[in-house]
Amino acid sequence: MTLYIENIVAGYVEGDREVPVLRGVSALAPTGSFTSVMGPSGSGKSTLLRCASGLMGPSSGRVLLDGTDITALSGNDLIRYRRRSMGFVFQSFDLLTALNVQQNVELPLRLDGRRPDRRRTIEMLDIVGLAEFAERSPEQLSGGQRQRVAIARAVVGDPTIVFADEPTGALDINSAANVLRILRSIADSGRTVVMVTHDPVAAATSDRVLFLADGELVDQLSAPTASAVASRMTDLVSAA
Repeated sequence: MTLYIENIVAGYVEGDREVPVLRGVSALAPTGSFTSVMGPSGSGKSTLLRCASGLMGPSSGRVLLDGTDITALSGNDLIRYRRRSMGFVFQSFDLLTALNVQQNVELPLRLDGRRPDRRRTIEMLDIVGLAEFAERSPEQLSGGQRQRVAIARAVVGDPTIVFADEPTGALDINSAANVLRILRSIADSGRTVVMVTHDPVAAATSDRVLFLADGELVDQLSAPTASAVASRMTDLVSAA
């Protein structure tokens, strides 16, 4: 699925005024690509991800997913579109402790009114290396394992695009490397992946890095290396 963000303007209300966050951002993430979004704190990274995924409506501009203007959708139509086309991975995992691992993975399907296929669930857990943990509680897993469960949950419904917001932010180096390897394989399988990160090593896993500063897209880097990303981020932070 090709993601096209067109001249997005967004902000939040504080008292009786709107505080701008994004100031006319346009960007493209082609089908099957892995795009990272980086920038100094407060640059609008998470807001861009929320707008791109329909979790937040922009003040103006459009978000097109394979030609579908999701900014024109609302209510149940938008919810249904997100559930059928998108997967989400967050830093906080967001697993329900009242459910076991298998049930957590299958939850998006049940919320969408679809009947889970246990074989499909186990297949997804096997891809992230956790098939043998299907009956365990999330509380029995490490942080890295929980994040891998969250990834299995994100892709079990066969979405065409996966959004990840700081998916390695709470993980140790080895766990983070496993999560990034899985996200890379998701993109290589033909899905589009868009990830917000603060980590140059994580960004180097992607095909391209978009750099935000003060709510604007200020640079892009293709075939990124960790050193090149770190150097550009140092420049942006110094200029902030």
